[in-house]
Amino acid sequence: MIFMNINERENITMNNFKLHNEAKIIFNNKIYLYKEIRRQMDIYQSALSGIGSAAVMVDRSVELLILLMAMLESGITFLPIDHSNAVNRTNYMLQDSQMEVVITNEKYYDTLEYPNKIIFEHLKEGKLPEPSGGSDSIAYILYTSGSTGIPKGIMVSWSALENFMEGVSEVVPLSPGKKIACLTTVSFDIFLLESVVALCKGLTVILANEEEQKSPRHMVRLIKREKAEILQMTPSRLQLLFHADDTLDFLKNIQIIMLGGEQLPLEMLQRLQRNSKVEIYNMYGPTETTIWSSIAYLTKSKSVHIGLPIKNTDIYILDENHHIVLDGTVGEIAISGQGLSLGYVNLETETKEKFIFLPEANKKVYLTGDLGSISKDHFLHYVGRVDNQIKLRGYRIELEEIETVLNGFDTIEQAVVTVEEGKQANRLIAFYVAQKDVDRQQLTDWLKSRLPDYMLPACYIRITQFPLTLNGKIDRKQLRVNDLLPQTNEPDLLVEENSEVASKVISLISEMTNVKNNSITCKTTLTELGIDSITFIKLIVNLEEMFGFEFNDQMLLFTAFPNIQTMIDYVEENIAL
Repeated sequence: MIFMNINERENITMNNFKLHNEAKIIFNNKIYLYKEIRRQMDIYQSALSGIGSAAVMVDRSVELLILLMAMLESGITFLPIDHSNAVNRTNYMLQDSQMEVVITNEKYYDTLEYPNKIIFEHLKEGKLPEPSGGSDSIAYILYTSGSTGIPKGIMVSWSALENFMEGVSEVVPLSPGKKIACLTTVSFDIFLLESVVALCKGLTVILANEEEQKSPRHMVRLIKREKAEILQMTPSRLQLLFHADDTLDFLKNIQIIMLGGEQLPLEMLQRLQRNSKVEIYNMYGPTETTIWSSIAYLTKSKSVHIGLPIKNTDIYILDENHHIVLDGTVGEIAISGQGLSLGYVNLETETKEKFIFLPEANKKVYLTGDLGSISKDHFLHYVGRVDNQIKLRGYRIELEEIETVLNGFDTIEQAVVTVEEGKQANRLIAFYVAQKDVDRQQLTDWLKSRLPDYMLPACYIRITQFPLTLNGKIDRKQLRVNDLLPQTNEPDLLVEENSEVASKVISLISEMTNVKNNSITCKTTLTELGIDSITFIKLIVNLEEMFGFEFNDQMLLFTAFPNIQTMIDYVEENIAL
Protein backbone atom coordinates (compact mmCIF):
# COMPACT_ATOMS: atom_id res chain seq x y z
CA MET A 1 0.00 0.00 0.00
CA ILE A 2 1.01 3.61 -0.56
CA PHE A 3 1.16 6.06 2.35
CA MET A 4 1.21 9.82 2.71
CA ASN A 5 1.81 11.99 5.72
CA ILE A 6 -1.13 12.93 7.93
CA ASN A 7 -1.02 16.62 6.98
CA GLU A 8 -1.37 15.83 3.30
CA ARG A 9 -4.29 13.51 3.98
CA GLU A 10 -6.06 16.07 6.15
CA ASN A 11 -5.69 18.65 3.41
CA ILE A 12 -7.52 16.40 0.97
CA THR A 13 -10.38 15.46 3.28
CA MET A 14 -10.90 18.95 4.74
CA ASN A 15 -11.18 20.55 1.32
CA ASN A 16 -13.18 17.98 -0.59
CA PHE A 17 -14.97 15.34 1.47
CA LYS A 18 -17.15 17.28 3.89
CA LEU A 19 -20.77 16.61 4.72
CA HIS A 20 -22.78 19.32 2.93
CA ASN A 21 -25.03 21.39 5.19
CA GLU A 22 -28.06 20.61 3.00
CA ALA A 23 -27.49 16.84 3.08
CA LYS A 24 -30.34 14.61 4.30
CA ILE A 25 -31.05 10.88 4.49
CA ILE A 26 -34.45 9.21 4.21
CA PHE A 27 -34.62 5.67 5.59
CA ASN A 28 -37.65 3.60 6.61
CA ASN A 29 -39.96 6.63 6.33
CA LYS A 30 -37.79 8.74 8.63
CA ILE A 31 -35.87 11.87 7.60
CA TYR A 32 -32.43 12.49 9.08
CA LEU A 33 -31.40 16.14 8.81
CA TYR A 34 -27.89 17.56 8.71
CA LYS A 35 -27.63 18.11 12.48
CA GLU A 36 -28.52 14.50 13.34
CA ILE A 37 -26.18 13.09 10.67
CA ARG A 38 -23.41 15.40 11.91
CA ARG A 39 -23.97 14.35 15.53
CA GLN A 40 -23.67 10.65 14.73
CA MET A 41 -20.67 11.24 12.48
CA ASP A 42 -18.87 13.01 15.33
CA ILE A 43 -19.44 9.98 17.58
CA TYR A 44 -18.00 7.59 14.98
CA GLN A 45 -15.07 9.86 14.19
CA SER A 46 -14.18 10.09 17.85
CA ALA A 47 -14.46 6.31 18.28
CA LEU A 48 -12.25 5.67 15.25
CA SER A 49 -9.60 8.23 16.13
CA GLY A 50 -6.19 6.85 15.21
CA ILE A 51 -7.58 4.15 12.88
CA GLY A 52 -6.11 4.37 9.37
CA SER A 53 -8.14 1.65 7.61
CA ALA A 54 -11.22 -0.48 8.31
CA ALA A 55 -13.35 -3.07 6.60
CA VAL A 56 -17.09 -2.54 7.10
CA MET A 57 -19.58 -5.42 7.01
CA VAL A 58 -22.74 -3.96 8.50
CA ASP A 59 -26.44 -4.44 7.73
CA ARG A 60 -27.95 -1.92 5.35
CA SER A 61 -29.04 0.98 7.56
CA VAL A 62 -28.78 4.71 8.04
CA GLU A 63 -26.00 4.05 10.55
CA LEU A 64 -23.97 2.25 7.87
CA LEU A 65 -24.24 5.24 5.56
CA ILE A 66 -23.30 7.69 8.33
CA LEU A 67 -20.34 5.50 9.33
CA LEU A 68 -18.99 5.46 5.76
CA MET A 69 -19.45 9.23 5.53
CA ALA A 70 -17.58 9.69 8.81
CA MET A 71 -14.71 7.52 7.56
CA LEU A 72 -14.56 9.37 4.25
CA GLU A 73 -14.46 12.75 5.95
CA SER A 74 -11.80 11.52 8.40
CA GLY A 75 -9.57 10.11 5.68
CA ILE A 76 -9.93 6.49 6.83
CA THR A 77 -9.46 3.90 4.10
CA PHE A 78 -12.56 1.70 3.94
CA LEU A 79 -13.37 -1.68 2.44
CA PRO A 80 -17.16 -2.13 2.13
CA ILE A 81 -18.28 -5.77 2.26
CA ASP A 82 -21.76 -7.10 1.49
CA HIS A 83 -22.82 -9.42 4.31
CA SER A 84 -24.49 -11.74 1.77
CA ASN A 85 -21.05 -12.71 0.45
CA ALA A 86 -19.90 -16.28 0.99
CA VAL A 87 -18.02 -16.51 4.31
CA ASN A 88 -14.87 -17.88 2.68
CA ARG A 89 -14.83 -15.03 0.16
CA THR A 90 -15.25 -12.43 2.92
CA ASN A 91 -12.46 -13.93 5.02
CA TYR A 92 -10.18 -14.01 1.98
CA MET A 93 -10.78 -10.30 1.36
CA LEU A 94 -9.98 -9.47 4.97
CA GLN A 95 -6.76 -11.46 4.96
CA ASP A 96 -5.70 -10.12 1.56
CA SER A 97 -6.40 -6.43 2.29
CA GLN A 98 -4.97 -6.47 5.83
CA MET A 99 -7.30 -3.75 7.08
CA GLU A 100 -6.42 -2.62 10.61
CA VAL A 101 -9.88 -3.58 11.86
CA VAL A 102 -13.18 -4.95 10.62
CA ILE A 103 -16.38 -3.34 11.87
CA THR A 104 -19.35 -5.70 11.84
CA ASN A 105 -22.69 -6.45 13.46
CA GLU A 106 -22.62 -8.73 16.47
CA LYS A 107 -24.47 -11.48 14.58
CA TYR A 108 -21.62 -11.75 12.02
CA TYR A 109 -18.79 -11.46 14.55
CA ASP A 110 -18.04 -15.17 14.95
CA THR A 111 -18.11 -15.88 11.20
CA LEU A 112 -15.15 -13.59 10.52
CA GLU A 113 -11.69 -15.11 10.88
CA TYR A 114 -9.84 -11.92 11.64
CA PRO A 115 -7.92 -10.88 14.78
CA ASN A 116 -9.02 -7.24 14.98
CA LYS A 117 -12.81 -7.08 15.08
CA ILE A 118 -15.11 -4.33 16.37
CA ILE A 119 -18.78 -4.94 17.09
CA PHE A 120 -20.65 -2.09 15.42
CA GLU A 121 -23.24 -1.93 18.19
CA HIS A 122 -20.43 -1.26 20.69
CA LEU A 123 -18.97 1.44 18.45
CA LYS A 124 -22.32 3.21 18.54
CA GLU A 125 -22.21 3.07 22.32
CA GLY A 126 -18.87 4.89 22.30
CA LYS A 127 -16.65 1.90 23.20
CA LEU A 128 -13.40 2.82 21.51
CA PRO A 129 -10.98 0.46 19.75
CA GLU A 130 -7.28 0.66 20.47
CA PRO A 131 -5.78 3.30 18.13
CA SER A 132 -3.02 2.01 15.86
CA GLY A 133 -2.13 5.11 13.83
CA GLY A 134 -1.32 5.12 10.12
CA SER A 135 -2.34 7.38 7.26
CA ASP A 136 -3.19 5.54 4.07
CA SER A 137 -3.42 7.33 0.70
CA ILE A 138 -6.09 4.88 -0.39
CA ALA A 139 -9.67 6.12 -0.10
CA TYR A 140 -11.27 2.71 -0.52
CA ILE A 141 -10.70 -0.84 -1.73
CA LEU A 142 -13.29 -2.84 -3.64
CA TYR A 143 -13.06 -6.48 -4.62
CA THR A 144 -14.20 -7.72 -8.01
CA SER A 145 -14.22 -11.19 -9.53
CA GLY A 146 -10.83 -12.38 -10.69
CA SER A 147 -10.20 -14.47 -13.80
CA THR A 148 -8.61 -17.15 -11.60
CA GLY A 149 -11.73 -17.43 -9.44
CA ILE A 150 -10.07 -15.51 -6.60
CA PRO A 151 -11.39 -11.96 -5.99
CA LYS A 152 -8.96 -9.11 -6.60
CA GLY A 153 -8.90 -5.89 -4.60
CA ILE A 154 -8.75 -2.55 -6.41
CA MET A 155 -7.17 0.37 -4.53
CA VAL A 156 -8.64 3.81 -5.31
CA SER A 157 -6.83 6.95 -4.16
CA TRP A 158 -8.29 10.09 -2.60
CA SER A 159 -7.36 12.17 -5.64
CA ALA A 160 -9.06 9.69 -7.99
CA LEU A 161 -12.26 9.80 -5.94
CA GLU A 162 -12.12 13.58 -5.78
CA ASN A 163 -11.67 13.80 -9.56
CA PHE A 164 -14.64 11.48 -10.08
CA MET A 165 -16.86 13.48 -7.73
CA GLU A 166 -16.09 16.78 -9.43
CA GLY A 167 -15.96 15.34 -12.95
CA VAL A 168 -19.37 13.67 -12.82
CA SER A 169 -21.06 16.66 -11.18
CA GLU A 170 -19.78 18.91 -14.00
CA VAL A 171 -21.79 16.81 -16.48
CA VAL A 172 -24.73 15.53 -14.44
CA PRO A 173 -26.50 18.25 -12.39
CA LEU A 174 -26.29 16.86 -8.86
CA SER A 175 -27.87 19.91 -7.27
CA PRO A 176 -28.21 20.32 -3.49
CA GLY A 177 -31.67 19.34 -2.29
CA LYS A 178 -32.37 16.87 -5.10
CA LYS A 179 -33.51 13.39 -4.03
CA ILE A 180 -31.37 10.47 -5.21
CA ALA A 181 -32.39 6.85 -4.66
CA CYS A 182 -29.66 4.65 -3.16
CA LEU A 183 -30.59 1.19 -4.43
CA THR A 184 -27.22 -0.46 -5.09
CA THR A 185 -25.45 -3.02 -2.93
CA VAL A 186 -22.65 -1.55 -0.79
CA SER A 187 -19.93 -3.64 -2.49
CA PHE A 188 -20.63 -2.20 -5.98
CA ASP A 189 -18.65 1.00 -6.64
CA ILE A 190 -21.60 2.96 -8.02
CA PHE A 191 -23.06 2.80 -4.48
CA LEU A 192 -20.58 5.54 -3.56
CA LEU A 193 -22.17 7.99 -6.01
CA GLU A 194 -25.63 7.33 -4.57
CA SER A 195 -24.46 7.66 -0.98
CA VAL A 196 -21.35 9.49 0.29
CA VAL A 197 -20.70 11.50 -2.90
CA ALA A 198 -24.37 12.55 -2.85
CA LEU A 199 -24.07 13.66 0.79
CA CYS A 200 -20.95 15.70 -0.06
CA LYS A 201 -22.98 17.42 -2.78
CA GLY A 202 -25.94 18.21 -0.52
CA LEU A 203 -28.40 15.74 -2.00
CA THR A 204 -31.11 13.93 -0.10
CA VAL A 205 -30.26 10.22 -0.13
CA ILE A 206 -33.26 7.87 -0.19
CA LEU A 207 -31.63 4.75 1.25
CA ALA A 208 -33.39 1.49 0.40
CA ASN A 209 -33.54 -1.02 3.24
CA GLU A 210 -32.57 -4.67 2.72
CA GLU A 211 -36.02 -5.65 1.45
CA GLU A 212 -36.39 -2.63 -0.84
CA GLN A 213 -32.90 -3.13 -2.26
CA LYS A 214 -33.67 -6.71 -3.31
CA SER A 215 -37.29 -6.52 -4.45
CA PRO A 216 -38.23 -4.62 -7.65
CA ARG A 217 -41.78 -4.28 -6.36
CA HIS A 218 -40.64 -2.64 -3.12
CA MET A 219 -38.07 -0.59 -5.02
CA VAL A 220 -40.83 0.87 -7.20
CA ARG A 221 -42.92 1.65 -4.10
CA LEU A 222 -39.98 3.42 -2.47
CA ILE A 223 -39.26 5.53 -5.57
CA LYS A 224 -42.91 6.55 -5.79
CA ARG A 225 -43.46 7.16 -2.09
CA GLU A 226 -40.40 9.33 -1.59
CA LYS A 227 -40.71 11.04 -4.99
CA ALA A 228 -37.13 10.26 -6.01
CA GLU A 229 -35.73 12.61 -8.66
CA ILE A 230 -32.43 10.88 -9.56
CA LEU A 231 -31.86 7.20 -10.31
CA GLN A 232 -28.68 5.25 -11.05
CA MET A 233 -28.64 1.56 -12.00
CA THR A 234 -27.70 -1.08 -14.54
CA PRO A 235 -30.00 -1.54 -17.57
CA SER A 236 -30.82 -5.06 -16.37
CA ARG A 237 -32.05 -3.78 -13.01
CA LEU A 238 -34.11 -1.09 -14.74
CA GLN A 239 -35.67 -3.85 -16.84
CA LEU A 240 -36.82 -5.48 -13.60
CA LEU A 241 -38.50 -2.22 -12.58
CA PHE A 242 -40.21 -2.12 -15.98
CA HIS A 243 -41.68 -5.56 -15.23
CA ALA A 244 -42.74 -4.54 -11.72
CA ASP A 245 -44.46 -1.37 -13.03
CA ASP A 246 -45.14 -1.70 -16.76
CA THR A 247 -46.94 1.68 -16.80
CA LEU A 248 -43.59 3.30 -15.84
CA ASP A 249 -45.47 5.39 -13.31
CA PHE A 250 -42.40 5.19 -11.05
CA LEU A 251 -40.64 7.57 -13.47
CA LYS A 252 -43.21 10.34 -12.92
CA ASN A 253 -40.97 12.38 -10.61
CA ILE A 254 -37.62 11.21 -11.98
CA GLN A 255 -35.63 14.02 -13.60
CA ILE A 256 -32.29 12.26 -14.15
CA ILE A 257 -31.46 8.62 -14.79
CA MET A 258 -27.89 7.30 -15.01
CA LEU A 259 -27.49 3.88 -16.61
CA GLY A 260 -24.25 1.94 -16.75
CA GLY A 261 -22.31 -1.18 -15.85
CA GLU A 262 -23.34 -2.99 -19.02
CA GLN A 263 -24.51 -2.22 -22.54
CA LEU A 264 -27.67 -0.09 -22.82
CA PRO A 265 -30.15 -1.66 -25.29
CA LEU A 266 -31.49 0.77 -27.90
CA GLU A 267 -35.04 -0.43 -27.20
CA MET A 268 -34.69 0.58 -23.54
CA LEU A 269 -33.43 4.03 -24.51
CA GLN A 270 -36.35 4.47 -26.89
CA ARG A 271 -38.86 3.31 -24.30
CA LEU A 272 -37.53 5.85 -21.81
CA GLN A 273 -37.70 8.57 -24.46
CA ARG A 274 -41.28 7.66 -25.40
CA ASN A 275 -42.70 7.28 -21.92
CA SER A 276 -40.95 9.85 -19.74
CA LYS A 277 -39.42 13.30 -19.64
CA VAL A 278 -36.34 12.07 -17.83
CA GLU A 279 -32.83 13.26 -18.71
CA ILE A 280 -30.91 10.12 -19.77
CA TYR A 281 -27.20 9.63 -19.15
CA ASN A 282 -25.29 6.55 -20.28
CA MET A 283 -22.29 5.97 -18.00
CA TYR A 284 -19.15 3.95 -18.68
CA GLY A 285 -16.11 3.01 -16.63
CA PRO A 286 -14.46 0.08 -14.88
CA THR A 287 -13.80 0.01 -11.14
CA GLU A 288 -10.07 0.32 -11.92
CA THR A 289 -10.57 3.89 -13.18
CA THR A 290 -12.92 5.01 -10.38
CA ILE A 291 -16.59 4.31 -11.03
CA TRP A 292 -17.48 6.27 -14.23
CA SER A 293 -14.91 7.55 -16.74
CA SER A 294 -17.12 8.74 -19.60
CA ILE A 295 -20.69 9.98 -19.86
CA ALA A 296 -23.11 10.26 -22.77
CA TYR A 297 -26.17 12.52 -22.77
CA LEU A 298 -28.76 10.47 -24.69
CA THR A 299 -32.05 12.23 -23.91
CA LYS A 300 -32.70 13.03 -27.57
CA SER A 301 -30.20 10.67 -29.17
CA LYS A 302 -31.29 8.19 -31.84
CA SER A 303 -28.39 5.86 -31.09
CA VAL A 304 -26.51 4.52 -28.08
CA HIS A 305 -22.94 5.56 -27.33
CA ILE A 306 -20.89 6.14 -24.16
CA GLY A 307 -20.02 9.75 -24.77
CA LEU A 308 -16.97 11.72 -23.74
CA PRO A 309 -14.42 11.36 -20.93
CA ILE A 310 -14.96 13.28 -17.69
CA LYS A 311 -12.40 15.90 -16.57
CA ASN A 312 -8.72 14.93 -16.30
CA THR A 313 -9.43 11.70 -18.21
CA ASP A 314 -8.27 10.54 -21.65
CA ILE A 315 -9.48 7.52 -23.58
CA TYR A 316 -7.60 5.75 -26.38
CA ILE A 317 -8.40 2.90 -28.75
CA LEU A 318 -5.51 0.46 -29.13
CA ASP A 319 -4.73 -2.38 -31.52
CA GLU A 320 -3.42 -5.79 -30.44
CA ASN A 321 0.11 -4.35 -30.20
CA HIS A 322 -1.04 -1.46 -27.99
CA HIS A 323 -0.71 1.20 -30.69
CA ILE A 324 -3.29 3.99 -30.95
CA VAL A 325 -5.62 3.42 -33.94
CA LEU A 326 -7.49 5.90 -36.11
CA ASP A 327 -11.00 7.09 -35.31
CA GLY A 328 -13.61 4.59 -36.43
CA THR A 329 -11.35 1.57 -35.96
CA VAL A 330 -12.37 -1.00 -33.36
CA GLY A 331 -9.81 -1.80 -30.69
CA GLU A 332 -9.31 -2.13 -26.95
CA ILE A 333 -10.41 0.82 -24.82
CA ALA A 334 -7.57 2.21 -22.68
CA ILE A 335 -8.12 4.88 -20.03
CA SER A 336 -5.62 7.31 -18.52
CA GLY A 337 -5.83 10.26 -16.17
CA GLN A 338 -6.42 11.19 -12.58
CA GLY A 339 -9.07 8.51 -12.10
CA LEU A 340 -6.61 5.62 -12.46
CA SER A 341 -6.58 3.40 -9.40
CA LEU A 342 -3.37 2.37 -7.65
CA GLY A 343 -3.68 -1.19 -8.94
CA TYR A 344 -4.53 -4.53 -7.34
CA VAL A 345 -3.85 -5.53 -3.76
CA ASN A 346 -0.88 -7.93 -3.58
CA LEU A 347 -1.05 -8.64 -7.34
CA GLU A 348 2.02 -6.89 -8.71
CA THR A 349 2.24 -8.95 -11.93
CA GLU A 350 -1.42 -8.46 -12.85
CA THR A 351 -1.16 -4.74 -12.02
CA LYS A 352 1.77 -4.39 -14.43
CA GLU A 353 -0.11 -6.30 -17.13
CA LYS A 354 -3.24 -4.14 -16.92
CA PHE A 355 -1.72 -0.75 -16.06
CA ILE A 356 0.88 -0.07 -18.75
CA PHE A 357 2.88 2.89 -20.03
CA LEU A 358 1.70 4.05 -23.47
CA PRO A 359 4.68 5.69 -25.26
CA GLU A 360 2.57 7.35 -27.99
CA ALA A 361 0.59 9.25 -25.37
CA ASN A 362 3.44 9.43 -22.86
CA LYS A 363 0.98 8.29 -20.20
CA LYS A 364 0.09 5.36 -18.01
CA VAL A 365 -3.16 3.71 -19.11
CA TYR A 366 -5.47 0.97 -17.88
CA LEU A 367 -6.33 -1.75 -20.41
CA THR A 368 -10.06 -2.27 -19.88
CA GLY A 369 -10.55 -5.46 -21.86
CA ASP A 370 -13.47 -3.67 -23.58
CA LEU A 371 -13.65 -3.19 -27.32
CA GLY A 372 -14.74 0.17 -28.69
CA SER A 373 -14.27 2.85 -31.30
CA ILE A 374 -14.32 6.63 -31.50
CA SER A 375 -16.67 8.13 -34.09
CA LYS A 376 -16.09 11.24 -36.20
CA ASP A 377 -18.06 13.29 -33.67
CA HIS A 378 -15.53 12.08 -31.03
CA PHE A 379 -18.06 10.01 -29.12
CA LEU A 380 -16.89 6.71 -27.64
CA HIS A 381 -18.81 3.61 -28.75
CA TYR A 382 -18.76 0.32 -26.85
CA VAL A 383 -18.52 -2.76 -29.05
CA GLY A 384 -18.00 -5.65 -26.64
CA ARG A 385 -15.51 -7.51 -24.51
CA VAL A 386 -12.15 -8.75 -25.72
CA ASP A 387 -12.89 -12.01 -23.93
CA ASN A 388 -16.28 -12.26 -25.68
CA GLN A 389 -14.51 -12.39 -29.02
CA ILE A 390 -14.68 -16.01 -30.10
CA LYS A 391 -13.43 -18.08 -33.01
CA LEU A 392 -16.10 -20.28 -34.57
CA ARG A 393 -15.50 -22.39 -37.68
CA GLY A 394 -12.42 -20.30 -38.42
CA TYR A 395 -14.20 -16.93 -38.11
CA ARG A 396 -13.55 -14.32 -35.42
CA ILE A 397 -16.90 -13.21 -34.00
CA GLU A 398 -17.86 -10.45 -31.55
CA LEU A 399 -20.82 -11.76 -29.56
CA GLU A 400 -21.91 -8.22 -28.66
CA GLU A 401 -22.16 -7.32 -32.35
CA ILE A 402 -24.82 -10.01 -32.77
CA GLU A 403 -26.54 -8.83 -29.58
CA THR A 404 -26.63 -5.24 -30.85
CA VAL A 405 -28.42 -6.33 -34.04
CA LEU A 406 -30.84 -8.53 -32.10
CA ASN A 407 -31.62 -5.62 -29.76
CA GLY A 408 -32.62 -3.59 -32.81
CA PHE A 409 -35.43 -6.02 -33.69
CA ASP A 410 -38.83 -4.46 -32.92
CA THR A 411 -40.20 -6.84 -30.28
CA ILE A 412 -36.96 -7.85 -28.56
CA GLU A 413 -36.30 -5.98 -25.32
CA GLN A 414 -32.86 -7.41 -24.58
CA ALA A 415 -30.68 -10.17 -26.03
CA VAL A 416 -27.56 -12.11 -25.01
CA VAL A 417 -25.61 -14.49 -27.23
CA THR A 418 -23.54 -17.37 -25.88
CA VAL A 419 -21.59 -20.29 -27.33
CA GLU A 420 -22.69 -23.83 -26.58
CA GLU A 421 -20.14 -26.58 -26.91
CA GLY A 422 -21.48 -29.58 -28.77
CA LYS A 423 -20.14 -33.08 -29.40
CA GLN A 424 -19.81 -32.43 -33.13
CA ALA A 425 -19.40 -28.65 -33.25
CA ASN A 426 -19.99 -25.48 -31.26
CA ARG A 427 -22.98 -23.27 -32.00
CA LEU A 428 -24.29 -19.79 -31.21
CA ILE A 429 -27.32 -19.54 -28.93
CA ALA A 430 -29.39 -16.36 -28.65
CA PHE A 431 -31.38 -15.73 -25.46
CA TYR A 432 -33.89 -12.89 -25.58
CA VAL A 433 -36.52 -11.15 -23.46
CA ALA A 434 -39.77 -10.19 -25.21
CA GLN A 435 -43.46 -9.96 -24.42
CA LYS A 436 -44.14 -12.87 -26.81
CA ASP A 437 -42.23 -15.31 -28.99
CA VAL A 438 -40.76 -13.66 -32.07
CA ASP A 439 -41.45 -14.94 -35.57
CA ARG A 440 -38.39 -17.07 -36.34
CA GLN A 441 -38.43 -16.37 -40.09
CA GLN A 442 -38.80 -12.61 -39.64
CA LEU A 443 -35.96 -12.56 -37.13
CA THR A 444 -33.72 -14.65 -39.39
CA ASP A 445 -34.41 -12.36 -42.36
CA TRP A 446 -33.63 -9.33 -40.14
CA LEU A 447 -30.30 -10.80 -39.08
CA LYS A 448 -29.35 -12.00 -42.58
CA SER A 449 -29.74 -8.46 -43.89
CA ARG A 450 -27.28 -7.20 -41.29
CA LEU A 451 -24.90 -10.06 -40.45
CA PRO A 452 -22.95 -12.70 -42.39
CA ASP A 453 -24.32 -16.26 -42.26
CA TYR A 454 -21.56 -17.50 -39.95
CA MET A 455 -22.76 -15.05 -37.26
CA LEU A 456 -26.38 -16.27 -37.27
CA PRO A 457 -27.45 -18.07 -34.06
CA ALA A 458 -28.44 -21.71 -34.39
CA CYS A 459 -31.09 -21.40 -31.70
CA TYR A 460 -33.29 -18.65 -30.24
CA ILE A 461 -34.61 -19.04 -26.70
CA ARG A 462 -37.10 -16.65 -25.14
CA ILE A 463 -36.78 -16.20 -21.39
CA THR A 464 -38.75 -14.05 -18.97
CA GLN A 465 -35.76 -12.39 -17.36
CA PHE A 466 -31.99 -12.67 -17.49
CA PRO A 467 -30.24 -13.96 -14.37
CA LEU A 468 -28.28 -11.18 -12.70
CA THR A 469 -25.18 -11.01 -10.57
CA LEU A 470 -25.22 -9.36 -7.14
CA ASN A 471 -24.24 -6.10 -8.85
CA GLY A 472 -27.21 -6.20 -11.19
CA LYS A 473 -25.35 -7.22 -14.35
CA ILE A 474 -26.37 -10.11 -16.61
CA ASP A 475 -24.86 -13.35 -15.36
CA ARG A 476 -23.84 -15.04 -18.62
CA LYS A 477 -22.57 -18.13 -16.80
CA GLN A 478 -26.12 -19.03 -15.76
CA LEU A 479 -27.46 -18.97 -19.31
CA ARG A 480 -27.59 -22.64 -20.27
CA VAL A 481 -29.54 -24.45 -22.97
CA ASN A 482 -29.27 -27.95 -21.58
CA ASP A 483 -31.59 -28.93 -18.75
CA LEU A 484 -30.08 -28.21 -15.37
CA LEU A 485 -31.48 -31.40 -13.92
CA PRO A 486 -31.65 -34.95 -15.28
CA GLN A 487 -35.08 -36.08 -16.44
CA THR A 488 -36.88 -38.63 -14.32
CA ASN A 489 -40.06 -40.63 -14.76
CA GLU A 490 -40.36 -41.81 -11.17
CA PRO A 491 -43.95 -40.83 -10.24
CA ASP A 492 -43.23 -40.60 -6.50
CA LEU A 493 -40.60 -37.90 -7.14
CA LEU A 494 -42.68 -35.73 -9.43
CA VAL A 495 -44.82 -32.90 -8.13
CA GLU A 496 -48.46 -33.88 -8.18
CA GLU A 497 -49.76 -32.29 -11.38
CA ASN A 498 -53.39 -33.33 -10.87
CA SER A 499 -53.60 -29.91 -9.22
CA GLU A 500 -54.23 -27.09 -11.69
CA VAL A 501 -52.18 -24.76 -9.47
CA ALA A 502 -49.20 -27.12 -9.48
CA SER A 503 -49.38 -27.46 -13.25
CA LYS A 504 -49.36 -23.68 -13.74
CA VAL A 505 -46.55 -23.11 -11.25
CA ILE A 506 -44.38 -25.78 -12.86
CA SER A 507 -45.07 -24.49 -16.36
CA LEU A 508 -44.05 -20.97 -15.31
CA ILE A 509 -40.86 -22.21 -13.64
CA SER A 510 -40.07 -24.34 -16.68
CA GLU A 511 -40.49 -21.32 -18.97
CA MET A 512 -38.24 -19.15 -16.80
CA THR A 513 -35.47 -21.73 -16.35
CA ASN A 514 -35.66 -23.81 -19.56
CA VAL A 515 -35.89 -26.93 -17.39
CA LYS A 516 -38.50 -29.38 -18.68
CA ASN A 517 -41.56 -30.07 -16.53
CA ASN A 518 -40.68 -33.72 -15.92
CA SER A 519 -37.31 -32.69 -14.47
CA ILE A 520 -38.91 -30.76 -11.60
CA THR A 521 -39.64 -32.85 -8.52
CA CYS A 522 -41.28 -32.04 -5.24
CA LYS A 523 -37.83 -31.83 -3.62
CA THR A 524 -36.26 -29.64 -6.30
CA THR A 525 -34.81 -26.44 -4.82
CA LEU A 526 -34.67 -23.03 -6.46
CA THR A 527 -30.88 -23.14 -6.46
CA GLU A 528 -30.90 -26.45 -8.34
CA LEU A 529 -33.02 -24.78 -11.02
CA GLY A 530 -30.46 -21.99 -11.43
CA ILE A 531 -32.79 -19.39 -9.88
CA ASP A 532 -30.91 -16.63 -8.08
CA SER A 533 -32.34 -14.04 -5.66
CA ILE A 534 -33.24 -11.59 -8.42
CA THR A 535 -34.85 -14.19 -10.70
CA PHE A 536 -36.76 -15.35 -7.61
CA ILE A 537 -38.37 -11.92 -7.28
CA LYS A 538 -39.40 -12.02 -10.93
CA LEU A 539 -40.94 -15.45 -10.33
CA ILE A 540 -42.92 -14.05 -7.40
CA VAL A 541 -44.17 -11.13 -9.53
CA ASN A 542 -45.34 -13.55 -12.23
CA LEU A 543 -47.07 -15.81 -9.68
CA GLU A 544 -48.85 -12.80 -8.17
CA GLU A 545 -50.10 -11.77 -11.59
CA MET A 546 -51.11 -15.33 -12.47
CA PHE A 547 -53.08 -16.06 -9.28
CA GLY A 548 -54.23 -12.58 -8.25
CA PHE A 549 -52.78 -12.21 -4.74
CA GLU A 550 -49.70 -10.66 -3.12
CA PHE A 551 -47.08 -12.70 -1.29
CA ASN A 552 -46.58 -11.68 2.33
CA ASP A 553 -43.40 -9.66 2.85
CA GLN A 554 -41.74 -12.43 4.85
CA MET A 555 -42.26 -14.78 1.89
CA LEU A 556 -40.25 -12.51 -0.42
CA LEU A 557 -37.03 -13.90 1.00
CA PHE A 558 -35.09 -16.30 -1.22
CA THR A 559 -34.93 -18.75 1.68
CA ALA A 560 -38.70 -18.79 2.28
CA PHE A 561 -39.30 -21.89 0.17
CA PRO A 562 -37.09 -24.94 0.79
CA ASN A 563 -38.41 -26.62 -2.40
CA ILE A 564 -40.94 -26.32 -5.19
CA GLN A 565 -43.67 -28.21 -3.33
CA THR A 566 -43.65 -25.66 -0.47
CA MET A 567 -44.13 -22.87 -3.02
CA ILE A 568 -47.08 -24.67 -4.59
CA ASP A 569 -48.60 -25.30 -1.15
CA TYR A 570 -48.27 -21.60 -0.28
CA VAL A 571 -50.00 -20.52 -3.51
CA GLU A 572 -52.85 -23.01 -3.00
CA GLU A 573 -53.40 -21.84 0.58
CA ASN A 574 -53.61 -18.18 -0.42
CA ILE A 575 -55.92 -18.50 -3.41
CA ALA A 576 -58.26 -20.60 -1.25
CA LEU A 577 -58.67 -17.72 1.23
